[in-house]
This record gives sequence, structure tokens and C-alpha cells, in this order.
Amino acid sequence: MKNRISLTAALLLLICGCAPTITVNDVTYEALTQEEEAHLVTAARAMLVKPGKMVSKEEIRLVQQTEPKLEITYTDDRSGTAEVSWQAPEKIITVFFEGEFMSPTVSVSVSTEKRQPEILKFTAPTP
Repeated sequence: MKNRISLTAALLLLICGCAPTITVNDVTYEALTQEEEAHLVTAARAMLVKPGKMVSKEEIRLVQQTEPKLEITYTDDRSGTAEVSWQAPEKIITVFFEGEFMSPTVSVSVSTEKRQPEILKFTAPTP
């Protein structure tokens, strides 16, 4: 029985010790797992499907069918800001998360920004 408890405790320490971490300015934070990052993307998609958002049906299809750009900035363990964004033909659609990511109190907001056309393109002079 004693060996069984020791083995269980060792496995628990091994699992807890394998949580992902990230170091920012010499401070190490506990990061989200890949599954939790996928959960953020799922939550962002769910926010955009709700009625009243400034996203068209075509853009919702794009959001559902393509992978977004995910940028996370940590300010504490599993906390900080996250941006989940998609580039539609007419605009950039972004869902922002702020606070403790896996908490029901995380702040969530949606932003759309009209894409700017590329005006200047550098071309090398011909000799």
C-alpha cells in the first residue's frame, strides 16, 4: 500500500511539473496548454456567431473554416491578454480576451477593422 501511494504522488508531481511555462522579462509564468488555447479559439468563434455582431454570414463561415492568428501576452500565471484574429477580404475580425483566461470572469470584446489597401510598393530602380 505504501508503494502505491508513493507511485501516485510521484505521478502527480510529474504531471504538475510538466505544465507549459513562458518566461517574459526574466519572470516565468504558467502558460496555457494547447487544448486551452484551442478553447480560446472556440470561445472566440462562439462570440462572433451571436446575433448583433458586426460580422456577415460569409465572414462567419470564414471564421468557422479557417485557423486564426492567436497572440497571447502573459502578465501572470495563465492570465494576460489574448487576441484571436481572422483576415476577411474586407476587414480584420479580432476577439480580445483580458484577465485570467480560463476563468468565467475573463473580459471578452470584439473588434472589426477595415483592411487598408496596400498603397506603396517598393520597386528597385532599373539601371
